[in-house]
Amino acid sequence: MKMKKTLALIQIVIIMAILFIVSFSNISFAGIKTASELKNAFDTLRNTPGFREGDDFDEYGGGFAGAIQCHGWALKITNEIFGSCRNTNYDLWTDTAYPNINADDLCVGDIVRYNSDHGYDHSIVITNIVGDTIYYADCNWSGDNVIHWDKSMSKATLNDLLLDYCLEEGKQHLQGRIIHHKENDVKTLEGVYVPEGSIQDLGYDFVAQIVPKSNTNLAVVCLGDTDGSNIFIQNRDKSSNYQKWRFRKQSDGSYGITNMETGIGMDVFGSGNANGENVQGWMGGQGGDKQSWFIYSYNGGYRLVPRSSTDRNMSLDIDTSIEDGKNLQIYNAFNANNPNQTFLIEPNTYKPEGSKQDMGSIFIARIVPKTVTDIALTATGTENAAQVTVEELNENSDAQKWKFKRNNDGSYSIMNLNSNLYLDVHGSGNTNNEQVQLWRGGTGDKQSWFIYSYNGGYRLVPASSAEDLRALDIIGNVAAGGETQIYECVSKANSSQTFDIVKLNEYTLGDINQDGVINARDSKLALQHNAGKIQLTDEEKIIGDVNEDGNVDETDAKLILQYYVGKIDNF
Repeated sequence: MKMKKTLALIQIVIIMAILFIVSFSNISFAGIKTASELKNAFDTLRNTPGFREGDDFDEYGGGFAGAIQCHGWALKITNEIFGSCRNTNYDLWTDTAYPNINADDLCVGDIVRYNSDHGYDHSIVITNIVGDTIYYADCNWSGDNVIHWDKSMSKATLNDLLLDYCLEEGKQHLQGRIIHHKENDVKTLEGVYVPEGSIQDLGYDFVAQIVPKSNTNLAVVCLGDTDGSNIFIQNRDKSSNYQKWRFRKQSDGSYGITNMETGIGMDVFGSGNANGENVQGWMGGQGGDKQSWFIYSYNGGYRLVPRSSTDRNMSLDIDTSIEDGKNLQIYNAFNANNPNQTFLIEPNTYKPEGSKQDMGSIFIARIVPKTVTDIALTATGTENAAQVTVEELNENSDAQKWKFKRNNDGSYSIMNLNSNLYLDVHGSGNTNNEQVQLWRGGTGDKQSWFIYSYNGGYRLVPASSAEDLRALDIIGNVAAGGETQIYECVSKANSSQTFDIVKLNEYTLGDINQDGVINARDSKLALQHNAGKIQLTDEEKIIGDVNEDGNVDETDAKLILQYYVGKIDNF
Protein backbone atom coordinates (compact mmCIF):
# COMPACT_ATOMS: atom_id res chain seq x y z
CA MET A 1 0.00 0.00 0.00
CA LYS A 2 2.83 2.40 0.92
CA MET A 3 4.57 1.57 -2.36
CA LYS A 4 1.40 2.46 -4.31
CA LYS A 5 1.09 5.80 -2.50
CA THR A 6 4.75 6.58 -3.19
CA LEU A 7 4.36 5.76 -6.89
CA ALA A 8 1.21 7.90 -7.07
CA LEU A 9 3.05 10.85 -5.49
CA ILE A 10 5.93 10.50 -7.92
CA GLN A 11 3.45 10.45 -10.83
CA ILE A 12 1.85 13.69 -9.59
CA VAL A 13 5.28 15.38 -9.33
CA ILE A 14 6.19 14.23 -12.86
CA ILE A 15 2.86 15.47 -14.28
CA MET A 16 3.38 18.88 -12.64
CA ALA A 17 6.87 19.12 -14.12
CA ILE A 18 5.54 18.21 -17.58
CA LEU A 19 2.88 20.92 -17.27
CA PHE A 20 5.62 23.49 -16.62
CA ILE A 21 7.73 22.30 -19.56
CA VAL A 22 5.35 21.61 -22.43
CA SER A 23 2.63 24.24 -22.15
CA PHE A 24 4.25 26.86 -24.42
CA SER A 25 1.71 28.08 -27.04
CA ASN A 26 1.75 31.46 -28.80
CA ILE A 27 -0.30 34.65 -28.35
CA SER A 28 0.34 38.28 -29.33
CA PHE A 29 2.46 40.71 -27.32
CA ALA A 30 1.08 44.00 -25.97
CA GLY A 31 4.25 46.01 -25.37
CA ILE A 32 7.11 46.71 -22.97
CA LYS A 33 6.89 49.01 -19.96
CA THR A 34 8.92 51.93 -18.68
CA ALA A 35 9.94 52.02 -15.02
CA SER A 36 7.05 54.37 -14.24
CA GLU A 37 4.56 52.18 -16.09
CA LEU A 38 5.84 49.08 -14.26
CA LYS A 39 5.40 50.83 -10.93
CA ASN A 40 1.87 51.90 -11.89
CA ALA A 41 1.05 48.38 -13.09
CA PHE A 42 2.23 46.72 -9.87
CA ASP A 43 0.43 49.32 -7.73
CA THR A 44 -2.78 48.73 -9.69
CA LEU A 45 -2.55 44.93 -9.30
CA ARG A 46 -1.99 45.23 -5.54
CA ASN A 47 -5.47 46.76 -5.28
CA THR A 48 -7.23 44.52 -7.79
CA PRO A 49 -9.48 41.73 -6.44
CA GLY A 50 -7.79 38.38 -7.06
CA PHE A 51 -4.32 39.95 -6.85
CA ARG A 52 -4.45 41.60 -3.41
CA GLU A 53 -2.45 40.68 -0.31
CA GLY A 54 -4.21 37.77 1.41
CA ASP A 55 -6.45 36.85 -1.55
CA ASP A 56 -6.64 33.23 -2.69
CA PHE A 57 -5.36 32.34 -6.14
CA ASP A 58 -7.87 29.69 -7.12
CA GLU A 59 -6.09 28.22 -10.13
CA TYR A 60 -5.76 24.56 -9.21
CA GLY A 61 -8.29 23.51 -11.81
CA GLY A 62 -5.92 23.64 -14.78
CA GLY A 63 -4.11 26.83 -13.83
CA PHE A 64 -3.12 29.86 -15.89
CA ALA A 65 -1.39 29.23 -19.25
CA GLY A 66 -1.10 25.56 -18.30
CA ALA A 67 0.72 26.19 -15.00
CA ILE A 68 -0.75 25.89 -11.51
CA GLN A 69 -0.25 27.29 -8.02
CA CYS A 70 2.70 29.69 -7.53
CA HIS A 71 3.98 29.38 -11.10
CA GLY A 72 0.52 29.95 -12.59
CA TRP A 73 0.13 33.10 -10.48
CA ALA A 74 3.58 34.37 -11.54
CA LEU A 75 2.67 33.84 -15.18
CA LYS A 76 -0.68 35.58 -14.68
CA ILE A 77 0.99 38.67 -13.16
CA THR A 78 3.50 38.97 -16.01
CA ASN A 79 0.74 38.47 -18.56
CA GLU A 80 -1.24 41.32 -16.92
CA ILE A 81 1.79 43.62 -17.02
CA PHE A 82 3.42 42.79 -20.35
CA GLY A 83 0.49 41.37 -22.34
CA SER A 84 2.35 38.06 -22.64
CA CYS A 85 4.20 35.58 -20.44
CA ARG A 86 6.83 32.85 -20.80
CA ASN A 87 4.24 30.10 -21.23
CA THR A 88 2.22 32.01 -23.83
CA ASN A 89 4.84 33.57 -26.10
CA TYR A 90 8.19 31.83 -26.20
CA ASP A 91 9.88 34.14 -28.73
CA LEU A 92 9.53 37.24 -26.54
CA TRP A 93 10.99 35.68 -23.42
CA THR A 94 14.36 34.20 -22.45
CA ASP A 95 14.38 31.29 -20.04
CA THR A 96 17.91 30.74 -18.75
CA ALA A 97 19.05 28.12 -16.23
CA TYR A 98 21.53 28.87 -13.44
CA PRO A 99 24.59 29.09 -13.32
CA ASN A 100 24.65 30.95 -16.67
CA ILE A 101 23.07 34.01 -15.03
CA ASN A 102 22.56 35.11 -11.42
CA ALA A 103 20.66 37.61 -9.28
CA ASP A 104 22.75 40.54 -10.56
CA ASP A 105 21.10 40.04 -13.95
CA LEU A 106 17.55 40.35 -12.65
CA CYS A 107 15.11 42.98 -13.91
CA VAL A 108 11.81 44.14 -12.42
CA GLY A 109 9.07 41.87 -13.78
CA ASP A 110 11.23 38.74 -14.08
CA ILE A 111 10.01 35.36 -12.87
CA VAL A 112 12.49 33.35 -10.78
CA ARG A 113 12.04 29.63 -10.08
CA TYR A 114 14.11 27.98 -7.36
CA ASN A 115 14.11 25.31 -4.64
CA SER A 116 12.27 26.57 -1.56
CA ASP A 117 12.95 25.84 2.12
CA HIS A 118 9.86 23.63 2.06
CA GLY A 119 11.56 21.19 -0.25
CA TYR A 120 9.64 21.88 -3.45
CA ASP A 121 9.89 24.20 -6.45
CA HIS A 122 8.69 27.79 -6.03
CA SER A 123 8.14 30.73 -8.43
CA ILE A 124 8.27 34.42 -7.53
CA VAL A 125 7.85 37.70 -9.48
CA ILE A 126 10.43 40.45 -8.96
CA THR A 127 8.69 43.72 -8.04
CA ASN A 128 11.75 45.88 -7.26
CA ILE A 129 15.52 45.71 -6.73
CA VAL A 130 17.12 48.20 -4.36
CA GLY A 131 20.85 47.73 -3.93
CA ASP A 132 21.41 44.11 -2.87
CA THR A 133 17.79 43.60 -1.78
CA ILE A 134 15.28 41.87 -4.02
CA TYR A 135 11.56 42.50 -3.46
CA TYR A 136 9.04 40.04 -4.82
CA ALA A 137 5.44 38.81 -4.85
CA ASP A 138 4.32 35.18 -4.68
CA CYS A 139 1.52 32.84 -3.68
CA ASN A 140 1.14 29.37 -2.15
CA TRP A 141 4.40 29.68 -0.21
CA SER A 142 3.29 27.24 2.45
CA GLY A 143 0.55 25.38 0.60
CA ASP A 144 -2.23 27.79 1.54
CA ASN A 145 -2.65 29.32 -1.93
CA VAL A 146 -2.53 32.85 -0.41
CA ILE A 147 -1.07 35.84 -2.29
CA HIS A 148 1.69 37.92 -0.67
CA TRP A 149 3.41 41.16 -1.69
CA ASP A 150 6.56 43.02 -0.60
CA LYS A 151 8.52 39.99 0.53
CA SER A 152 12.29 40.33 0.25
CA MET A 153 15.61 38.50 0.27
CA SER A 154 19.20 39.37 -0.51
CA LYS A 155 20.80 38.67 -3.87
CA ALA A 156 23.23 36.30 -2.14
CA THR A 157 20.35 34.29 -0.67
CA LEU A 158 18.67 33.99 -4.05
CA ASN A 159 21.92 32.92 -5.70
CA ASP A 160 22.28 30.15 -3.12
CA LEU A 161 18.70 28.99 -3.72
CA LEU A 162 19.28 28.91 -7.49
CA LEU A 163 22.52 26.96 -7.08
CA ASP A 164 20.97 24.46 -4.67
CA TYR A 165 18.06 24.03 -7.05
CA CYS A 166 20.35 23.34 -9.98
CA LEU A 167 22.83 20.97 -8.29
CA GLU A 168 20.61 18.98 -5.94
CA GLU A 169 20.51 15.41 -7.16
CA GLY A 170 17.38 13.37 -7.64
CA LYS A 171 15.06 16.31 -8.38
CA GLN A 172 12.28 15.62 -10.86
CA HIS A 173 11.78 19.28 -11.81
CA LEU A 174 13.06 22.16 -13.89
CA GLN A 175 16.50 23.65 -13.23
CA GLY A 176 16.78 26.85 -11.25
CA ARG A 177 16.02 29.59 -13.75
CA ILE A 178 15.26 33.23 -14.45
CA ILE A 179 12.50 33.94 -16.98
CA HIS A 180 12.97 37.39 -18.53
CA HIS A 181 11.15 39.43 -21.15
CA LYS A 182 13.72 40.20 -23.86
CA GLU A 183 12.80 43.88 -24.22
CA ASN A 184 12.57 44.63 -20.48
CA ASP A 185 15.74 46.04 -18.92
CA VAL A 186 14.35 47.94 -15.91
CA LYS A 187 16.76 47.19 -13.04
CA THR A 188 15.06 49.17 -10.28
CA LEU A 189 12.01 51.26 -9.44
CA GLU A 190 13.90 53.15 -6.76
CA GLY A 191 13.35 56.90 -7.17
CA VAL A 192 10.85 56.42 -10.01
CA TYR A 193 8.38 59.30 -10.09
CA VAL A 194 4.74 58.57 -10.81
CA PRO A 195 2.60 61.69 -11.46
CA GLU A 196 0.39 62.61 -8.54
CA GLY A 197 -3.31 62.00 -9.06
CA SER A 198 -4.99 59.97 -11.74
CA ILE A 199 -5.72 60.40 -15.43
CA GLN A 200 -9.04 62.21 -15.84
CA ASP A 201 -11.87 61.62 -18.30
CA LEU A 202 -13.50 65.04 -18.74
CA GLY A 203 -15.75 63.99 -21.62
CA TYR A 204 -15.47 63.03 -25.25
CA ASP A 205 -15.57 66.42 -26.97
CA PHE A 206 -15.85 69.81 -25.34
CA VAL A 207 -14.61 73.40 -25.52
CA ALA A 208 -12.87 75.10 -22.60
CA GLN A 209 -10.50 77.82 -21.52
CA ILE A 210 -7.25 76.72 -19.85
CA VAL A 211 -6.72 78.97 -16.84
CA PRO A 212 -3.87 79.09 -14.27
CA LYS A 213 -5.41 78.06 -10.95
CA SER A 214 -3.47 80.70 -9.04
CA ASN A 215 -4.60 83.55 -11.32
CA THR A 216 -7.95 83.05 -13.04
CA ASN A 217 -7.67 86.46 -14.73
CA LEU A 218 -5.31 84.83 -17.24
CA ALA A 219 -5.89 82.17 -19.92
CA VAL A 220 -3.88 80.13 -22.43
CA VAL A 221 -3.94 81.65 -25.92
CA CYS A 222 -2.63 81.13 -29.44
CA LEU A 223 -2.96 84.12 -31.78
CA GLY A 224 -1.28 82.62 -34.84
CA ASP A 225 -2.66 80.22 -37.43
CA THR A 226 0.60 78.82 -38.84
CA ASP A 227 2.92 76.03 -37.70
CA GLY A 228 5.21 77.24 -34.92
CA SER A 229 2.83 79.94 -33.66
CA ASN A 230 3.61 80.57 -30.00
CA ILE A 231 1.28 79.60 -27.15
CA PHE A 232 1.36 81.71 -24.00
CA ILE A 233 -0.90 83.20 -21.32
CA GLN A 234 -2.61 86.58 -21.56
CA ASN A 235 -5.31 88.56 -19.79
CA ARG A 236 -8.50 86.54 -19.92
CA ASP A 237 -11.30 87.31 -22.37
CA LYS A 238 -14.17 84.86 -22.05
CA SER A 239 -15.56 85.87 -25.45
CA SER A 240 -12.31 85.31 -27.38
CA ASN A 241 -12.14 82.19 -29.54
CA TYR A 242 -8.34 82.55 -29.47
CA GLN A 243 -8.56 81.57 -25.80
CA LYS A 244 -10.95 78.67 -26.35
CA TRP A 245 -9.66 75.17 -26.95
CA ARG A 246 -11.38 72.08 -28.31
CA PHE A 247 -10.61 68.92 -26.31
CA ARG A 248 -11.19 65.67 -28.22
CA LYS A 249 -10.57 62.41 -26.36
CA GLN A 250 -8.52 59.73 -28.09
CA SER A 251 -8.57 55.96 -27.69
CA ASP A 252 -5.81 55.90 -25.05
CA GLY A 253 -7.52 58.51 -22.85
CA SER A 254 -5.35 61.45 -23.92
CA TYR A 255 -6.77 64.57 -25.57
CA GLY A 256 -5.99 66.36 -28.81
CA ILE A 257 -6.32 70.09 -28.05
CA THR A 258 -7.03 72.57 -30.89
CA ASN A 259 -7.62 76.29 -30.91
CA MET A 260 -11.22 77.27 -31.68
CA GLU A 261 -10.31 80.32 -33.74
CA THR A 262 -7.47 78.95 -35.83
CA GLY A 263 -7.91 75.16 -35.68
CA ILE A 264 -4.23 74.82 -34.79
CA GLY A 265 -3.19 72.14 -32.31
CA MET A 266 -1.29 72.41 -29.01
CA ASP A 267 2.13 70.86 -29.72
CA VAL A 268 5.53 70.47 -28.05
CA PHE A 269 8.63 71.53 -29.96
CA GLY A 270 11.59 69.16 -30.25
CA SER A 271 11.53 65.77 -28.57
CA GLY A 272 8.56 66.60 -26.35
CA ASN A 273 10.52 65.20 -23.42
CA ALA A 274 13.04 67.80 -22.26
CA ASN A 275 12.93 70.68 -19.79
CA GLY A 276 12.20 74.04 -21.40
CA GLU A 277 10.91 72.75 -24.75
CA ASN A 278 8.48 75.30 -26.15
CA VAL A 279 4.75 74.71 -26.44
CA GLN A 280 3.54 75.91 -29.84
CA GLY A 281 0.76 75.67 -32.37
CA TRP A 282 0.99 73.05 -35.09
CA MET A 283 -1.60 71.83 -37.56
CA GLY A 284 -3.18 68.49 -36.80
CA GLY A 285 -4.06 68.78 -33.14
CA GLN A 286 -4.23 65.07 -32.35
CA GLY A 287 -2.70 61.74 -33.12
CA GLY A 288 1.00 62.45 -32.55
CA ASP A 289 2.66 61.98 -29.16
CA LYS A 290 3.59 65.68 -28.97
CA GLN A 291 0.00 66.77 -29.66
CA SER A 292 -1.68 64.32 -27.27
CA TRP A 293 -2.14 65.37 -23.65
CA PHE A 294 -3.10 63.32 -20.60
CA ILE A 295 -5.05 65.28 -18.00
CA TYR A 296 -4.08 64.44 -14.41
CA SER A 297 -5.87 65.56 -11.26
CA TYR A 298 -3.32 67.71 -9.46
CA ASN A 299 -3.05 70.27 -6.70
CA GLY A 300 -6.78 71.10 -6.72
CA GLY A 301 -6.82 71.45 -10.50
CA TYR A 302 -5.25 69.67 -13.44
CA ARG A 303 -1.84 69.03 -14.92
CA LEU A 304 -1.45 68.49 -18.69
CA VAL A 305 1.16 65.84 -19.54
CA PRO A 306 2.22 65.26 -23.19
CA ARG A 307 2.16 61.65 -24.33
CA SER A 308 5.72 62.16 -25.61
CA SER A 309 6.95 62.50 -22.01
CA THR A 310 8.88 59.41 -20.91
CA ASP A 311 7.34 58.09 -17.69
CA ARG A 312 4.97 61.10 -17.98
CA ASN A 313 7.30 63.21 -15.88
CA MET A 314 6.92 66.41 -17.96
CA SER A 315 4.03 68.84 -17.66
CA LEU A 316 2.63 71.97 -19.31
CA ASP A 317 4.43 74.78 -17.47
CA ILE A 318 4.36 78.60 -17.33
CA ASP A 319 7.90 79.93 -17.64
CA THR A 320 8.95 81.80 -14.45
CA SER A 321 6.17 84.08 -13.14
CA ILE A 322 2.42 83.68 -13.76
CA GLU A 323 1.56 86.92 -15.55
CA ASP A 324 0.34 88.31 -18.86
CA GLY A 325 2.60 87.42 -21.78
CA LYS A 326 4.53 84.60 -20.13
CA ASN A 327 5.48 81.69 -22.36
CA LEU A 328 4.32 78.08 -22.08
CA GLN A 329 6.81 75.23 -22.09
CA ILE A 330 7.11 71.74 -20.65
CA TYR A 331 9.12 71.09 -17.53
CA ASN A 332 9.66 68.22 -15.10
CA ALA A 333 6.74 67.54 -12.82
CA PHE A 334 8.56 66.53 -9.62
CA ASN A 335 7.30 69.48 -7.58
CA ALA A 336 4.25 68.26 -5.65
CA ASN A 337 2.53 71.68 -5.53
CA ASN A 338 3.71 73.69 -8.51
CA PRO A 339 1.34 76.60 -9.35
CA ASN A 340 3.09 77.02 -12.72
CA GLN A 341 1.79 73.57 -13.68
CA THR A 342 -1.66 73.72 -12.10
CA PHE A 343 -4.52 74.69 -14.42
CA LEU A 344 -8.28 74.86 -14.36
CA ILE A 345 -10.10 73.57 -17.45
CA GLU A 346 -13.28 75.63 -17.60
CA PRO A 347 -15.77 74.41 -20.23
CA ASN A 348 -17.58 76.96 -22.36
CA THR A 349 -20.99 76.41 -23.87
CA TYR A 350 -19.88 77.12 -27.42
CA LYS A 351 -22.51 78.07 -29.95
CA PRO A 352 -21.97 78.79 -33.63
CA GLU A 353 -21.70 82.46 -34.51
CA GLY A 354 -25.08 84.06 -35.07
CA SER A 355 -28.44 82.99 -33.70
CA LYS A 356 -31.01 80.29 -34.37
CA GLN A 357 -33.47 81.34 -37.05
CA ASP A 358 -37.24 80.91 -37.37
CA MET A 359 -37.84 80.89 -41.12
CA GLY A 360 -41.50 79.85 -41.04
CA SER A 361 -43.50 76.76 -40.21
CA ILE A 362 -43.37 75.04 -43.61
CA PHE A 363 -41.78 75.99 -46.92
CA ILE A 364 -40.09 74.59 -50.00
CA ALA A 365 -36.54 75.78 -50.71
CA ARG A 366 -33.30 75.05 -52.46
CA ILE A 367 -30.10 74.94 -50.37
CA VAL A 368 -27.42 76.81 -52.30
CA PRO A 369 -23.78 77.49 -51.29
CA LYS A 370 -23.41 81.21 -50.54
CA THR A 371 -20.25 81.63 -52.61
CA VAL A 372 -21.22 79.50 -55.64
CA THR A 373 -24.86 80.13 -56.57
CA ASP A 374 -25.06 77.90 -59.68
CA ILE A 375 -24.97 74.67 -57.67
CA ALA A 376 -27.42 73.30 -55.10
CA LEU A 377 -27.77 70.55 -52.51
CA THR A 378 -28.95 67.48 -54.42
CA ALA A 379 -30.22 63.98 -53.61
CA THR A 380 -31.07 61.86 -56.65
CA GLY A 381 -31.37 58.57 -54.75
CA THR A 382 -34.65 57.19 -53.45
CA GLU A 383 -33.42 54.63 -50.92
CA ASN A 384 -32.14 54.89 -47.35
CA ALA A 385 -28.47 55.99 -47.17
CA ALA A 386 -28.65 57.71 -50.58
CA GLN A 387 -25.84 60.21 -50.98
CA VAL A 388 -26.32 63.97 -50.72
CA THR A 389 -24.06 66.10 -52.92
CA VAL A 390 -23.93 69.54 -54.50
CA GLU A 391 -24.61 69.57 -58.25
CA GLU A 392 -25.24 72.06 -61.03
CA LEU A 393 -28.45 74.01 -60.46
CA ASN A 394 -31.55 72.59 -62.19
CA GLU A 395 -34.65 74.64 -61.37
CA ASN A 396 -36.99 71.83 -62.47
CA SER A 397 -35.39 69.07 -60.42
CA ASP A 398 -37.26 67.84 -57.35
CA ALA A 399 -33.94 66.31 -56.23
CA GLN A 400 -32.84 69.89 -55.42
CA LYS A 401 -36.06 70.88 -53.65
CA TRP A 402 -36.43 70.43 -49.90
CA LYS A 403 -39.47 70.78 -47.67
CA PHE A 404 -38.62 72.47 -44.35
CA LYS A 405 -41.02 71.78 -41.49
CA ARG A 406 -40.41 73.54 -38.17
CA ASN A 407 -40.38 71.33 -35.06
CA ASN A 408 -41.49 72.32 -31.57
CA ASP A 409 -37.86 72.86 -30.42
CA GLY A 410 -37.15 75.28 -33.27
CA SER A 411 -35.26 72.79 -35.42
CA TYR A 412 -36.38 71.75 -38.90
CA SER A 413 -37.06 68.37 -40.50
CA ILE A 414 -35.85 68.68 -44.10
CA MET A 415 -37.48 66.33 -46.63
CA ASN A 416 -36.33 65.84 -50.22
CA LEU A 417 -39.25 66.16 -52.68
CA ASN A 418 -37.79 63.58 -55.08
CA SER A 419 -37.78 60.74 -52.56
CA ASN A 420 -39.79 61.89 -49.51
CA LEU A 421 -36.70 60.91 -47.46
CA TYR A 422 -35.04 63.20 -44.94
CA LEU A 423 -31.69 64.92 -44.59
CA ASP A 424 -29.87 62.70 -42.07
CA VAL A 425 -26.42 62.23 -40.52
CA HIS A 426 -24.78 58.81 -40.59
CA GLY A 427 -23.33 57.31 -37.40
CA SER A 428 -23.46 59.19 -34.12
CA GLY A 429 -24.27 62.53 -35.74
CA ASN A 430 -21.58 64.11 -33.59
CA THR A 431 -18.20 63.27 -35.16
CA ASN A 432 -16.19 64.99 -37.87
CA ASN A 433 -16.50 63.51 -41.38
CA GLU A 434 -19.76 61.65 -40.75
CA GLN A 435 -21.66 61.44 -44.03
CA VAL A 436 -24.84 63.40 -44.69
CA GLN A 437 -27.39 61.15 -46.39
CA LEU A 438 -31.12 60.48 -46.90
CA TRP A 439 -33.14 58.34 -44.50
CA ARG A 440 -36.77 57.70 -43.78
CA GLY A 441 -38.56 59.05 -40.71
CA GLY A 442 -38.06 62.75 -40.27
CA THR A 443 -37.66 62.51 -36.50
CA GLY A 444 -34.72 62.17 -34.14
CA ASP A 445 -31.71 64.37 -33.47
CA LYS A 446 -29.83 63.26 -36.61
CA GLN A 447 -32.78 64.41 -38.80
CA SER A 448 -33.44 67.68 -36.97
CA TRP A 449 -31.49 70.74 -38.12
CA PHE A 450 -31.12 74.13 -36.47
CA ILE A 451 -30.67 77.04 -38.87
CA TYR A 452 -28.13 79.63 -37.68
CA SER A 453 -27.41 83.00 -39.23
CA TYR A 454 -23.79 82.79 -40.33
CA ASN A 455 -21.28 84.54 -42.54
CA GLY A 456 -23.96 86.46 -44.49
CA GLY A 457 -26.02 83.30 -44.97
CA TYR A 458 -26.98 80.27 -42.92
CA ARG A 459 -25.36 77.26 -41.28
CA LEU A 460 -27.31 74.00 -40.74
CA VAL A 461 -26.46 72.29 -37.44
CA PRO A 462 -27.86 68.82 -36.58
CA ALA A 463 -29.47 68.54 -33.14
CA SER A 464 -27.26 65.47 -32.56
CA SER A 465 -24.15 67.67 -32.54
CA ALA A 466 -23.06 68.12 -28.91
CA GLU A 467 -23.03 71.82 -27.96
CA ASP A 468 -23.90 72.65 -31.61
CA LEU A 469 -20.27 72.19 -32.60
CA ARG A 470 -20.72 70.69 -36.08
CA ALA A 471 -22.55 71.74 -39.23
CA LEU A 472 -23.46 70.63 -42.75
CA ASP A 473 -20.20 70.85 -44.69
CA ILE A 474 -19.11 70.39 -48.33
CA ILE A 475 -16.02 68.19 -48.56
CA GLY A 476 -13.12 69.88 -50.35
CA ASN A 477 -13.81 72.72 -52.75
CA VAL A 478 -17.27 74.24 -53.07
CA ALA A 479 -17.99 72.93 -56.57
CA ALA A 480 -20.32 70.61 -58.47
CA GLY A 481 -19.85 67.00 -57.46
CA GLY A 482 -18.87 67.82 -53.89
CA GLU A 483 -19.97 65.31 -51.25
CA THR A 484 -21.38 66.41 -47.91
CA GLN A 485 -20.57 65.63 -44.29
CA ILE A 486 -20.75 67.29 -40.91
CA TYR A 487 -17.65 69.02 -39.60
CA GLU A 488 -16.67 71.16 -36.64
CA CYS A 489 -17.49 74.88 -36.62
CA VAL A 490 -14.16 76.51 -35.88
CA SER A 491 -13.93 79.26 -38.50
CA LYS A 492 -15.75 82.56 -38.64
CA ALA A 493 -16.03 82.43 -42.41
CA ASN A 494 -16.17 78.89 -43.74
CA SER A 495 -17.62 78.88 -47.26
CA SER A 496 -18.08 75.09 -47.08
CA GLN A 497 -20.60 75.62 -44.26
CA THR A 498 -22.33 78.79 -45.53
CA PHE A 499 -25.58 78.39 -47.48
CA ASP A 500 -28.45 80.46 -48.80
CA ILE A 501 -31.88 78.94 -48.22
CA VAL A 502 -33.77 80.03 -51.32
CA LYS A 503 -37.51 79.78 -50.66
CA LEU A 504 -39.64 78.67 -53.60
CA ASN A 505 -43.00 78.48 -51.80
CA GLU A 506 -44.16 79.08 -48.26
CA TYR A 507 -47.31 77.51 -46.85
CA THR A 508 -49.42 77.00 -43.79
CA LEU A 509 -49.54 73.25 -43.28
CA GLY A 510 -53.13 71.97 -43.53
CA ASP A 511 -54.48 75.04 -45.37
CA ILE A 512 -55.01 73.12 -48.60
CA ASN A 513 -57.14 75.80 -50.33
CA GLN A 514 -54.77 78.53 -49.04
CA ASP A 515 -57.54 80.82 -47.87
CA GLY A 516 -55.67 81.73 -44.68
CA VAL A 517 -57.56 79.42 -42.30
CA ILE A 518 -57.48 75.68 -41.53
CA ASN A 519 -61.03 74.37 -41.36
CA ALA A 520 -63.47 71.66 -42.45
CA ARG A 521 -63.16 72.70 -46.11
CA ASP A 522 -59.51 71.63 -46.09
CA SER A 523 -60.43 68.30 -44.44
CA LYS A 524 -63.05 67.72 -47.14
CA LEU A 525 -60.51 68.39 -49.92
CA ALA A 526 -58.19 65.76 -48.44
CA LEU A 527 -61.02 63.19 -48.34
CA GLN A 528 -62.11 63.97 -51.91
CA HIS A 529 -58.54 63.59 -53.15
CA ASN A 530 -58.17 60.28 -51.34
CA ALA A 531 -61.46 59.03 -52.87
CA GLY A 532 -60.35 60.05 -56.38
CA LYS A 533 -63.07 62.66 -56.79
CA ILE A 534 -60.53 65.50 -57.24
CA GLN A 535 -56.81 65.68 -57.96
CA LEU A 536 -54.73 68.00 -55.78
CA THR A 537 -51.83 69.88 -57.32
CA ASP A 538 -48.28 69.01 -56.23
CA GLU A 539 -48.29 72.15 -54.09
CA GLU A 540 -51.62 71.22 -52.47
CA LYS A 541 -50.33 67.72 -51.75
CA ILE A 542 -47.40 69.18 -49.81
CA ILE A 543 -49.76 71.34 -47.74
CA GLY A 544 -52.29 68.55 -47.17
CA ASP A 545 -49.79 65.85 -46.15
CA VAL A 546 -49.82 66.97 -42.53
CA ASN A 547 -48.41 63.70 -41.14
CA GLU A 548 -45.67 63.71 -43.81
CA ASP A 549 -46.04 60.11 -44.90
CA GLY A 550 -45.98 61.02 -48.60
CA ASN A 551 -49.75 60.71 -49.12
CA VAL A 552 -52.87 62.83 -48.62
CA ASP A 553 -55.50 60.48 -47.22
CA GLU A 554 -58.11 59.90 -44.51
CA THR A 555 -55.51 60.25 -41.74
CA ASP A 556 -54.59 63.73 -42.94
CA ALA A 557 -58.27 64.69 -43.24
CA LYS A 558 -58.90 63.56 -39.67
CA LEU A 559 -55.88 65.46 -38.30
CA ILE A 560 -56.95 68.65 -40.12
CA LEU A 561 -60.47 68.35 -38.64
CA GLN A 562 -59.08 67.72 -35.14
CA TYR A 563 -56.96 70.84 -35.48
CA TYR A 564 -60.00 72.84 -36.59
CA VAL A 565 -62.14 71.80 -33.58
CA GLY A 566 -59.26 72.32 -31.12
CA LYS A 567 -58.44 68.72 -30.19
CA ILE A 568 -54.79 69.16 -31.33
CA ASP A 569 -52.78 72.36 -31.59
CA ASN A 570 -50.12 71.33 -34.12
CA PHE A 571 -49.32 68.73 -36.75
